[in-house]
Amino acid sequence: MINQPATIRYQTLRKLVTGFEKVGAVASSEKLTEAVFRVLISNEADKTYKDALIQIVPKLVKVLMKGPDADEKTKSRCIQCFIQPLSDFLVGTESSALIKSSAARALVAAYSYLDDDTFKYFLVPVVRGSFTEEDYQETTVVDVVLGIMPRLVESDYGWIARGIEIFYGNETYSYRKEALRMICYLASNKFNKEAMQKYIMKIYLKIPHDKAWIIRREFVRSMEYVIDKIFDEDVDNVYNQYIELTHDEQKQVVAGCIEILPTIIRNERIQYKMKELNFIDTFRKLTTFNDNVDVCLIKIIPYLIQLYPEEEEYFLNLMEKSCDSIEEIMRNTVNIIFKQVFDLAHNKNILLNIFEKLANDQSAGIKSEMRRYICDVLSLDTGRFSDLFRSLVEESNFRVKVSIAQHLPVLRTMSFYDDVLVKLTMSGFFGVREVALKEIENCLKENESKRSILFNQFLTYQKGNCHQRQALAYAFAAVSKGNEEYTTKATPNLILMLDDPISNVRISTLIALGKLHSSSQDVKFALSTLLKNEHDTDVHNIAEQIYARIC
Repeated sequence: MINQPATIRYQTLRKLVTGFEKVGAVASSEKLTEAVFRVLISNEADKTYKDALIQIVPKLVKVLMKGPDADEKTKSRCIQCFIQPLSDFLVGTESSALIKSSAARALVAAYSYLDDDTFKYFLVPVVRGSFTEEDYQETTVVDVVLGIMPRLVESDYGWIARGIEIFYGNETYSYRKEALRMICYLASNKFNKEAMQKYIMKIYLKIPHDKAWIIRREFVRSMEYVIDKIFDEDVDNVYNQYIELTHDEQKQVVAGCIEILPTIIRNERIQYKMKELNFIDTFRKLTTFNDNVDVCLIKIIPYLIQLYPEEEEYFLNLMEKSCDSIEEIMRNTVNIIFKQVFDLAHNKNILLNIFEKLANDQSAGIKSEMRRYICDVLSLDTGRFSDLFRSLVEESNFRVKVSIAQHLPVLRTMSFYDDVLVKLTMSGFFGVREVALKEIENCLKENESKRSILFNQFLTYQKGNCHQRQALAYAFAAVSKGNEEYTTKATPNLILMLDDPISNVRISTLIALGKLHSSSQDVKFALSTLLKNEHDTDVHNIAEQIYARIC
């Protein structure tokens, strides 16, 4: 294979997997495996070709280990010719970075095909030796350890911890960074709190003092994965280290401390330490770190208001100042936390100013999102926001309209409630209509006098567009349901709507009649006439169901 022209060699390579699969494990181990092995260990084969060969080795391993005719002999041959060379490539001083990386990927891809004994008594010792022997350590070994981690067990935790400690003791910072990557993986996927405390915390707490600022910054970022997987006393130690790093001489480290705040502040023990050790002083310092307050500091204001209610005005002023930022991300961050802060804070005046600014923001997205809270501010200052509210009711913005519809109960005492309720009921958005129709039912339970007002307003939409006529059918049902007088009034109007040229309107009308349960002769006659003349299959099927239910 080595001495053949490149085109032939690569063609052979493409056929190799098929060849192994066709002849089976036994024949492959006797006739083909040796040839592949010789190419793998040859110094004459070019690196690109050897790399391509390494990439298909996992498929060859599968045949020898899992094939229908695989036996102890084929498995032994697999270890000798494939697993052993890959392991050697992983830590070999003569292996190129390309070969080492490919060998690592191949081992990870192949390990799932190994039986328990081969994995436990051959692969694990090889990886363990590579990972824990300082003379053989390579960063690519970390990829293998992480790759085979799902099959490692608690008895392996000791050598994993030793390897991490040796990696972290390396003078080259890239090795120490790999140690931290391992810790993050273990915290996220493998270790519980007991294992973290027993095997990892001693090493982990050394990292904040690393001489390389990149490692100190990575320590801060690692808190995202570690902080919820350690005991409270360890959280306390990590928090103390974190506070020290907020004073780090390297700006990138301090920036990392700011960046991680929205993540770690969700941890209850961190919140406790922040309150106990007066984090507000650190927060004030961090707000002056750059010319502009960092977005991440604004994100945590809802938490800080709960921890330091006496500082509420300071936090709200910070939010209002951020509304004037030229950076859209800053204004949007205020928009994101607005509702949460609105429900927590007592000083609503500053929040009203914030709403007014962002509800008229130059960004359409921010403006649209903020306007969803119009009902929250309207109840506090009707005069200031009533014009905006009326304009929003007329706009075709689904999210704003559905938000208004959901807040209708708090608007019942306001003069424009009836008009808004009717307009939302006639909305072209089904989701908005659905909420408004439910509000009609609830409203009438509390105030029966609203029935005539709403009914008369609905009558004005009889010549509306198709969406409004469709909505009108449901509105008649909602405003008349449970009241014989208004059921009698609504029924003739619904019967007329059965002649509507739009099939969806006729369907809505049929559903409305079904909800009213009217079994008058006029309804029966109208339904029987419709069944005779209707050509639309959907309308006809629904009419049959309603006729069977009523008549």
